[in-house]
Amino acid sequence: MNTWKTRVLLLVLFFTSLSSLVYELVWTRKLLLIFGTSALAVSTVLSVFMAGLAFGSYCGGKLIERSERPYRFLALLQLLIGTSCLVTLFLIDGIKYLYLSLFNFFGEVNFLFNIAQFILSTVILFLPTFLIGSAFPTIVKLYYHEKEAVGESVSTCYATDTLGSALGVLLVGFYSIWTIGLFKTSLAASVINILMGLLVVASFGAAGTLESRVAPAEAAHPITDRLILVLFFFSGFAALMLENVWIRFFDLIYGNSIISFSIVVASFLMGLGLGSFLARFLLLRVRDNIFLFALIELLIGMSSLAVLLVFPYLESMFLALFFSIRQYSWFIFLLGVSSILTLMFPTCLMGMTLPVLSTVYVDGKTIGSDVGRLFAVNSFGAILGSFLTGFIFVYFLGLNNTAVMAALIYISIAVVFVVVYKKSRVKSILGCLVALAVGVLGLFHFFFQADYLYNGAYYHGVKFRNEQEYFEHKRRSKPLFVKQSPYSFVSVVESHGAIYVKINGRSEASVYDSTQYLMAHLALLYHKNPRSVVNVGHGGGYTLKTITLYPEIESIDNVEIDKVIIAADKYVTDNGDPLSDPRVNLVIADARNYLFGSPKKYDVIMTEASHVWANPYFFTKEFYRIAGARLNEGGIYSIWLPFYEMTEYDYASVLNTIRSAFPYIAQFYLRDTGAVIILASASQLDIPDGLVRERLEVPAIRANLDMVKQLSKQMGVSNESFIKGLYYSNEAVEQQLVKIAGTVKAINTDDLPILEFNTLRNRYSKFRKD
Repeated sequence: MNTWKTRVLLLVLFFTSLSSLVYELVWTRKLLLIFGTSALAVSTVLSVFMAGLAFGSYCGGKLIERSERPYRFLALLQLLIGTSCLVTLFLIDGIKYLYLSLFNFFGEVNFLFNIAQFILSTVILFLPTFLIGSAFPTIVKLYYHEKEAVGESVSTCYATDTLGSALGVLLVGFYSIWTIGLFKTSLAASVINILMGLLVVASFGAAGTLESRVAPAEAAHPITDRLILVLFFFSGFAALMLENVWIRFFDLIYGNSIISFSIVVASFLMGLGLGSFLARFLLLRVRDNIFLFALIELLIGMSSLAVLLVFPYLESMFLALFFSIRQYSWFIFLLGVSSILTLMFPTCLMGMTLPVLSTVYVDGKTIGSDVGRLFAVNSFGAILGSFLTGFIFVYFLGLNNTAVMAALIYISIAVVFVVVYKKSRVKSILGCLVALAVGVLGLFHFFFQADYLYNGAYYHGVKFRNEQEYFEHKRRSKPLFVKQSPYSFVSVVESHGAIYVKINGRSEASVYDSTQYLMAHLALLYHKNPRSVVNVGHGGGYTLKTITLYPEIESIDNVEIDKVIIAADKYVTDNGDPLSDPRVNLVIADARNYLFGSPKKYDVIMTEASHVWANPYFFTKEFYRIAGARLNEGGIYSIWLPFYEMTEYDYASVLNTIRSAFPYIAQFYLRDTGAVIILASASQLDIPDGLVRERLEVPAIRANLDMVKQLSKQMGVSNESFIKGLYYSNEAVEQQLVKIAGTVKAINTDDLPILEFNTLRNRYSKFRKD
C-alpha cells in the first residue's frame, strides 16, 4: 500500500467535492436570476445539475475501467472540470438575452417555454456536471487498487466526498458570496480543480497501468441482482424527501434564509460523512452485510420518525439560545450544533448505506463501474424524490406526513431486502411486520400540523422579553388556513382579534399595518396621471385594495408567484376582496422574471416583496434597473424598506443601490411601523408639494386615509398634512447618515448581495454591535 498515493487521492476528491457544491450553489443562484425563482425553474436547474452528476458517475465508472493510464485520466478529468466550469461561468452570464428572446417567442405557451428552459439548462450545465460526477468512481477505483478492500475504500472515499461538500456549502453560505461575490467564488472553484489536475500530474505523471491483483474474498461473489439497484434507487428517493422536509422544518424555526439552508445542508452532509467513515469499522466486525444493510434502512426509517418528535422542541431551544447568547457568531454556531445533533443519527445511518451495500454488490475487479452504477442509481432516485416532494407530497400531505411516508419507504426497503436475500424468512417477516406496525402508528400520530409551524419564533418570538411571554401570546392564536406550497408554509391566523397572513410563520400582512396602504397612496397621490399599475406580491391584498380605490386607474396587474397565497385570500375577510375588481389581472409568475421578459410598461410599479434577507433578488441594482425599464415616462416605482431591521450603513447602501437605477428619489418615514417607503423615478419628482389634492376628496380614498391616520395615531391632522408630514428631505437624511455611518459607497448587486447577509444579522437589534 502506498500511503502517499492514497492521501493525494483523498485530497483531490475532497477539493473536487468542495468545488462541486460551490458550483451547484453559485450556478443555481445565477441561473435563477435569469430563469426566475418559480418552483419549476428551481427544480429544472437542480435536476439538470444532479442528473449530470449521476450520468457522470455511471459513465465515469466504465471509462476508468477501460483506461490504460488511469492517473492521467484523473489528471485530465480535473483539468477538464476546471476549464469547462470556467467556460460555463461565462456562458451563464451571456445567456440573458437569449433567454429573453425565448421568453418573447413562446409568450403564453408555458409548456413549450419550460421545455426550452430545460434544454437551455442542459446545454449549459451537463458537460461540467458530467465531468464532476465522473471523479468519484475514478478515485474509488484508484484508492481500492492501493487498499484492496471494497468496504474500506468506498467508506473512506464517500466520507471524504461528503465532508468536502459540507465545507463547500459552509464556505459559500457564510463567507464567499458576501465577500468576493458569485463570479469570483465560481472562478476560485475552477482554479482549485485546475490545481488538483496539476497535483495529479506532478504526483503520478509517470504512473502507467494498474497492476493486476487478485480480488479479495469479500468481493468474490457479489450479488448483482437488479433488485438491489431498484432498492437503492428508492433509498436515495427517500433520503432527498427527508432532506427537503427537514430544510423546510428548520426554515420555520430558524427562518428561511441562505444561512438556515447552509446550516441544514451542511449538517446533512456531515452526518453522511461521519456515517460513511464509521461504516469502515462496522464492516470489520459484522459478517452478514445483507442483514446489516436491511437493519440500517430500518433504523433510518425509525429514527427519521423520532426526529419529527424533536422539531417542536427546537422552537424553545431557539428562543433559549437567543435570549441567553450575546454574540451573533456564537448564536449561529450553536444553531448549527443543534441542527447537527438533531439530524446526526439518521444521517449517519444514511452515510453507511453506500459502503455497506458496496460490499454486497461490488466486484473488486470492476469496482469503478459498480460503484459508479450504485451512485448513479441513488442519485437518480434523489432527483425524483426531491422533485416530487417539492411539487406534490408536501402540498397534498403536509410536512409531517411526507416525512412519515419517507420513513415507511425506508422500512419497506428493509422488508424487501431481508425477505428476498435472507433464508430465515419467518423471523424476518415477523420483524418487518413489527416495523411496519410502528410506521403505521407514526403515520397516525403525525396526522396533524403542529402549532409551531405558523408562529415564526425566529421573527416574532425574539421580540418578546422572554420565552414565557411568547408562548403565552402563541396560545391565543387560532389558525384559519394552513398550507405548504412549493415555496413556503402559508397560514392565515387569527390572533388578539386581528387576522394575519403569515409566510413561514412570519406575519406579512394585516389590516392594522399602515405600510401596506401608504405604499399605494404615496405613489398614486404624487403621480400626475396613473393609468396602469403593477403590484408585486399579493400578501394580504391590502395594498391591492388600496390601488382599486383610485377610479382613474384602468389596469392593475397583480403579480404573485405562489398560488397558495391566492388560495389563502378567501380567509382574509377584512381586505375588501380586491381580486374581484374587474380591472385586476392576476399573474402567477416570478415578478422579477415577469418584469424582465414582459414588453408591457406601467405608470406605477409597487413591490411588496418581503424582507431583504428573505427576498434578496428584489433589492439589487439589477432588479431596480429591470423595474425602471418597465416604467413609462414620468413613472414612479414605490419601494418598501424595513428600516427597523437595518443599520445606518445598510440603509445608505440601499439608497446607493436605488440611485444606481433611479436619479430621483423621495423618502417617507412611517413612525408607527418603523418602515420607509421610497418613491423612485427617472423624472424629477415634485415632492412634497406636487400632491394631487383632488384625489384626497374621493370618498373611498378619504375614508381609507382616515383609517391609516388612526393606525398612525395622527387623527388630528388633515390628510394632506399627514401625507406631507411623512416626507423626509434627501438632504436631511444624507446628513444624518454621513454623521452616523460616514461616507458609504457600497451598492447591493446580484453578484455581491451584501445586504442579504447584513440584514440577516441586523434584524436582531441585540447583535448589531457584535
